[in-house]
Amino acid sequence: MTIGVSECLLGRPVRWDGSDFGTGLPRELQDPEIHLVGICPEVGIGLGVPRPPIHLVRRNGTLRAVAVAESTLDYTDELAEQAGRMQRELARLDGYVFAEKSPSCGLRGVKVTDALDGTVERDGRGVYSAAVMQRFPGMPAADARDLVTRTACEAFLRRARDYSRRRSG
Repeated sequence: MTIGVSECLLGRPVRWDGSDFGTGLPRELQDPEIHLVGICPEVGIGLGVPRPPIHLVRRNGTLRAVAVAESTLDYTDELAEQAGRMQRELARLDGYVFAEKSPSCGLRGVKVTDALDGTVERDGRGVYSAAVMQRFPGMPAADARDLVTRTACEAFLRRARDYSRRRSG
């Protein structure tokens, strides 16, 4: 079984500040029968490490992924298109574990700043993860925080196995 994982969750220093999230993946995902594929869409679109941080901004009802310090640096389209460029690799995945709260990879609850009044809500979805899920709506996906219990992790892996069986016929 092949699971895509936000690369920073695999202990690789690819986050904006050159850090990682450690190797805190549940033991159930570290099974030798599970092949973990690290993916960082920000590095994939050519952003370096370290790099200026980005965040989600709501402008005229649309979410944009822009640099925190320079809002004219907009990476939204590039991050969304990265899912298209990776179509072949993504089609081989049986599931995906995303980095929570990320403006690129978070599945839900990502912080969004309103461009007009500066208010902040946690109702966003990462640009890249949204594009991946749009292309592969049936693929099991989870934010890393969804997999903190053994039961949740086993349920995710069960869905991934079922998805794999359905794809292979």
